[in-house]
Amino acid sequence: MSCKDENNQIDEVLYIKTYLSLPSSTLDASEGSFYINVESNSDWKIVLQEGADWLKTDILSGSGNANIKFSYLTNNSKTKRYGVFKVISHAGYEIFSIKQNGKEILPPPIRKTELFPVENSLQMISPIVGSGTVPQGVTTLLPDPNHTNNPTGAPPYLPCRIGGTDLGIMWDMDNGKTGFFIGDTFQANWSFDPVTGNQKGTAWGPNFLGFTTNTDLDERSLVIDSWVINNPTQYWPKKLITAADPTLHHEIVTSAIRINGVDYAHFMNIQSFGNPWIIKYSGLAKSTDDGQNWVVLNDLRFPGSSKFSLAGYCHDPNGEYVYMFGTPAGRSGSCCLARFKKEDIEDFSKYEYLNADKEWRKGNESVASPVFDAPVGEMSVFYFSHFNKYVVLYLDETQGIVMRHADNPEGPWSDKRLILLTKPNGTPGGPYGGGYGSFIHPQKTGGTRIYFTHSIWRFYSIYLMCVDLKEVDVEQEE
Repeated sequence: MSCKDENNQIDEVLYIKTYLSLPSSTLDASEGSFYINVESNSDWKIVLQEGADWLKTDILSGSGNANIKFSYLTNNSKTKRYGVFKVISHAGYEIFSIKQNGKEILPPPIRKTELFPVENSLQMISPIVGSGTVPQGVTTLLPDPNHTNNPTGAPPYLPCRIGGTDLGIMWDMDNGKTGFFIGDTFQANWSFDPVTGNQKGTAWGPNFLGFTTNTDLDERSLVIDSWVINNPTQYWPKKLITAADPTLHHEIVTSAIRINGVDYAHFMNIQSFGNPWIIKYSGLAKSTDDGQNWVVLNDLRFPGSSKFSLAGYCHDPNGEYVYMFGTPAGRSGSCCLARFKKEDIEDFSKYEYLNADKEWRKGNESVASPVFDAPVGEMSVFYFSHFNKYVVLYLDETQGIVMRHADNPEGPWSDKRLILLTKPNGTPGGPYGGGYGSFIHPQKTGGTRIYFTHSIWRFYSIYLMCVDLKEVDVEQEE
């Protein structure tokens, strides 16, 4: 625009130019500021249109050049808002339309309850079966109540003369009675060579069974009331599970369960504990007389390559299913999951296996997919009513005994939490160096403390351990 004087001569050309200091006219929801740069040789003013009151500036008019700051607050609504303003001068005007996005309203964080071991709560209650040696640096709460390492087997102790053994797999046999299977066992003259790692003794057996009824474990530890004995004068337990195939080495129980008054034991026929373990097959044995005698169900076998060569049974608290957690031979595989109705335990064709899509598929274990990852050694799984969660303990050979938990057997399972360290810095050592096995006491799953058996190779003994758990609310990741 130009102005003319009285002689009709052009006096001056008026102009205005404005520049917005924004890469985009749409702002995000958070507070901030921007600038309008005005280049002019005349007076000008800024006029905010209706709805632009969220845009703030201290300069609404001026003359000549100017750099004008606009500020704005966070848009706390979910709705986008608009602001229009004009920069007006004698030379004309320019219109600016500014938009600000609404704030994304996030839902409140989802929280879940996780279980963690209470710091420094791990305790060895006492040795319970075997040599009875207490690791250096460990203080037990109680003395050994059973004294199985008794050369004579004479009273006042039970006639068993067990000098070295492991495992201590427990299951509920009803009416307050707990079964207690042990593994490879030597008589009271057992000895251990710390250089070669070899064990020896004059008598040996692979699966012996005792019974216990006391639950006052903090006061008395775990007391074995009786063993299934071959001959009372021999003071030596009876081998209960014998495979029909004479070429097999020995039968080690991996889990046991009672269903409708009948006791079942999952066992592995193992020929070598080398690397890898060599298992010819795993199978089932059952007892209909409270564990005194056992029959191998020879038609029910998992092959040596099975994902269920070792197992951990767990009752469904609702009573419909029995869950069977399984691992391949050894301690380096992942854990898979199967289930069956109680009446179908002797019919493998009705077993269902959980696949990668969390769907149950019947009759073919090849579809079974891990519910938690390797490495998983001997495991024990129970439902803990106080927490309303399933809890598993197992050996992770890279560190020690670990725990996971889940609301359902299918998972998702929590991260693993270290309970007992057997490999400081990845190397066997410390008081529990060479330890394995973590079998939960089935009569003690209603509180906040886990009682479990633990074996230590160099002492070849079973110990009763306990650890306290606590609930922690944590924010769940999306």
